Amino acid sequence: MTSLRRANQTRDALYRISEATHSADSLRGICDGVRQVITELFPHNDLHLVFYDPVKAVLTVPDWSADRANDWIEGPMQPGTALAEVIGSGQALLTSRDPYQPGLGAITMDGLKSPGPMNWLGVPLISNDSVLGVLVIESPLEQTHYRAADQELLQFIATQVATVVERKRAQDHLRFLAHHDPLTGLTNRSLFYDRLETALKSACRHNSHVALLYLDLNDFKQINDNLGHEAGDQLLIETARRLEQCTRETDTVARMGGDEFTVLLNDIADLAAANAAVSKIREVMAAPMVLEGQRVLISFSVGVALYPEDGHTARNLLGRADSKMYEQKRSL
Repeated sequence: MTSLRRANQTRDALYRISEATHSADSLRGICDGVRQVITELFPHNDLHLVFYDPVKAVLTVPDWSADRANDWIEGPMQPGTALAEVIGSGQALLTSRDPYQPGLGAITMDGLKSPGPMNWLGVPLISNDSVLGVLVIESPLEQTHYRAADQELLQFIATQVATVVERKRAQDHLRFLAHHDPLTGLTNRSLFYDRLETALKSACRHNSHVALLYLDLNDFKQINDNLGHEAGDQLLIETARRLEQCTRETDTVARMGGDEFTVLLNDIADLAAANAAVSKIREVMAAPMVLEGQRVLISFSVGVALYPEDGHTARNLLGRADSKMYEQKRSL
């Protein structure tokens, strides 16, 4: 391939990837756009777009096995593979494909590239000196031999993909912060109101029930004052985790502020079912927490409001649940 043709191919690939990635509204959409372009550049080759989480030490790849629209596959880092070498070094690597481990690539015991056919090429996705993942192409054919020009083209593409991925993650993070509590990661007050309004409209259409639980931790100020603010934060984070643990995926758990939490139970049968949910939460919350090295028992006051019995609007239900919660708190 002439240098002029390669230059034109590179320019065209970058332009098409730029179009595909900027029009995508999700990380998976970015991956699908990159896949389409690289498949045309390297026909009859396999593409692996791998993302790396250094905190969890896990790899995540889009599941293209059956053209699944949103599925991902997650697994641990496999040491002693070419893929791990690229992530660890931040350097591109040309080596042999491992026929027993698709996408991972083969290296020798001392970390050197395999002496076999050069039919595996991995290029790191780097942004702000951090390795976000690896862009891999490999061929099942032993006569395939990737060259320096292939690596250069892939590196151009990887640079652009890394930039777009980093931007998308930053946008997603800002969007998340706008609707979630930064300490616990729970839905915040604003998003909870939206979820509640949506749930009430659905319940009205389907003649079903919605339950709203309003919880307030007992003696939170005392724990905060005696054990410190870090212990208080740990308590709030653990409370959020436990509330999520004992509710359904269709329910919404929110932190309204301070030590107050709400739980939205969609499509609940009746008040007895709501009270059963409260009992389950009490059981989970009764387990001691370890805060700053001390075992602490936590209790809470809760008010339960049911649609339509206790009100037809979000304001009515929140007011009713809040009132019942404070009635219980005053009785302690």
